Order: sequence, then structure tokens, then C-alpha cells
Amino acid sequence: MLWADRLREILRQKLEAFFSLEESVLAGEEPEAIHDMRVASRRLQEVLQLVFAEAPRLPGLIRVIRRARRVQSRVRDLDVMAEHLDSMAKGATADARKTLRFVQKAMGVRRRRRHQKMAEALKSLDLGGLCADLEGLMATGLGEGPDPGSGSALTRTQVALRARARIAERTDAFQKAVSTARDSLGPDDLHLARITGKRLRYILETSDELQIGSFRRRIEPMRAIQQALGHWHDLEVLEETATGLLADRDVFRRRLPLVRAGCELIAGWRAEKAAHVQTFLKLTEGESSGRIASGPSRRAKG
Repeated sequence: MLWADRLREILRQKLEAFFSLEESVLAGEEPEAIHDMRVASRRLQEVLQLVFAEAPRLPGLIRVIRRARRVQSRVRDLDVMAEHLDSMAKGATADARKTLRFVQKAMGVRRRRRHQKMAEALKSLDLGGLCADLEGLMATGLGEGPDPGSGSALTRTQVALRARARIAERTDAFQKAVSTARDSLGPDDLHLARITGKRLRYILETSDELQIGSFRRRIEPMRAIQQALGHWHDLEVLEETATGLLADRDVFRRRLPLVRAGCELIAGWRAEKAAHVQTFLKLTEGESSGRIASGPSRRAKG
């Protein structure tokens, strides 16, 4: 397949994956739609920044994509916490189930409020206009517009060079973050390792899909690290949220058994978090993730 044809196909797929989810996200009935749209926004953003790096309009379009992702983050956090609470209720004691129901009810109220605000913010971004602008960028960038000579897409060689530069930059940031996180085990440092790892994984996946190199051996270990840190982060957010609810003065004074059961649940979550951190340490042992993040890759033919 020719380079331009492959770009056209991948860009169309990324656009469809992102914009097709807007209706489901606004309806709010399918929690996974929010997750999928946020993931699709990152993948769309990565390929646009590689292929249309020189386009003057790109920064503004990227800001809208990034904003669309960020306005969904707080609702997504609540959806993840709800999934955890549902799974915990099955084997919980009677007191623990009461606490879980209390937390679930409070989070349900928050979720409805946050979703309403999120939907308003998303509508204000005019994603239909964004889609039209991106299609126009693709048309001119890939030489399909009324002025083919004005195309701003990079050549295969240019994209490969830019991708490798981004991979090197993000690899360095990830390795430094992992080193710091391994030394301190502090929440902020573990969170930074998670974020820098996610950014590295997305550029590796995008580069692999564009066939400008083979990065699969590097992607799989990165996913394992991301999974460990992702589980840790989900429990960190859940603990913070539940603690805030249970520490309410009226709850503490009037429903002490519920608070006591909540403390036991939180102790269990902390043990799970510690286990996920140990998995992270094992996966990055002895190298600050050097071999994982900067392992061998080979140039694709063609």
C-alpha cells in the first residue's frame, strides 16, 4: 500500500473512532463510551501531530481534541470507581456492603452532576465543526483539495524522523520518572511514571501502526507497567474519594459502624495498592526501565 493511501486509511479510522462516540458519551448510559472516546482522542492526536506537524492550523485543532478528552476525565474516574465497588460487593461482609452502598449512592449523585456539566462542555466545543476542519486538513494535507500543492502532510521519511525523535524524548522522560518513582514510591512520582509511560506507549503504537518501524517488543512490556500503575491509580483515587465521604462530620458522628467498615475496606485497598506497586518495581527492576523503554526496533521496509 502506498504511503498516502495508508495515511488516508489510518486517519479515517482515527476520525471515525473518535467522532462516532460523541452521541453515546452525551447520553451517558454507556460508561465504556467515555473510556473509548478518551483513548480514541489520544490516538487521533498522536497521528495528527506526526503527519501534519507543519500545518499552521494543527495546534488549535489539537487543543479542542485535548479539551474534549479532559472534560470527560472526572466522569471517567467515577465510572472506574463504580466498577471497583460493584466487584467488591460480591464477597463483602454485611457491614462492608452497607458502606459500599453508601459510597456508591454518593458517587452516583456526583456522576449525574458531573455528566451534565461534561455534556454541556462537550457540546460547547462543537465537535461537528472540529470534524469538518480535520477533514479539510486531511484533504489539503494529502493533496486532495483544490490546491494539491498546498499539502502540509510530511513524507514517510519526515514522519519516521519525527517519530523517532519523539520516542527518544519520551523514553528519556519515562526512564527519569521511573527512576524517581522507584526511589521515592511517592504518589506524585508514581503518577508521573504512569503518565509518561502512557505517552510513550501511544507514540510507540502509532509509529508501529504507520509501519515506520517495529515496536511491538517494546509495547507489550509498557502495557504491563501501565496496567500495574493504572490499577494503583484507580485505588488511590477511590481511597481519596471514599475517605472524603466517610470523614464527613455528620457521617462520623451518626454512622460510626459504617465508618469502621469503611476503614477496613480502605486498609484492604492499601494492601492491593502495595501489591500493584511491587509489580511495578518488579517490571522495572535494576534498570529504571531502560531495556523496556528503549529496546531494539527495526526499520520497516517500503
